[in-house]
Amino acid sequence: ADLFEICRQMMDELGHANPEWKLGLELFGDPKGQWDRGLLSQVVSNLVGNALQHGQPDGGLHLRIDGTSSSRVILQVQNAGTIDPVLVPHIFDAFREGANRHGRSKGLGLGLFITKHFVEVHGGTVGVRSAAESTSFIVDLPRHPSRTSVTSR
Repeated sequence: ADLFEICRQMMDELGHANPEWKLGLELFGDPKGQWDRGLLSQVVSNLVGNALQHGQPDGGLHLRIDGTSSSRVILQVQNAGTIDPVLVPHIFDAFREGANRHGRSKGLGLGLFITKHFVEVHGGTVGVRSAAESTSFIVDLPRHPSRTSVTSR
């Protein structure tokens, strides 16, 4: 799968649906790896949807793909706004990701839980950093996950 193509398609769709948002997509290196395109599309969709729902349009949404390593690809999804530090340790828990913050939730509180699972199926990790005036979700994916990680789902 090509992570840049997945992200570009998502950003194109979002740009039309959310014209008030400043959207950015940046690529460094090679964005390709041996991943399940459908699962990775869901990961990107969940992270971007979450950023749009809880972020601030005037601060924008920025995706950065770092494929400069021969063994890993890093995706960073960043938006303006912060997450309450009390929620951060539980952000990937089912039904506890802070979905009711500001009363703007439209989901069940499963998106980030599912995202973490799909990333882990590929042998990767996902984390969050929220400080100052921005929040970043960072996905670290091995280019060639072990066969057992992807097939054990």
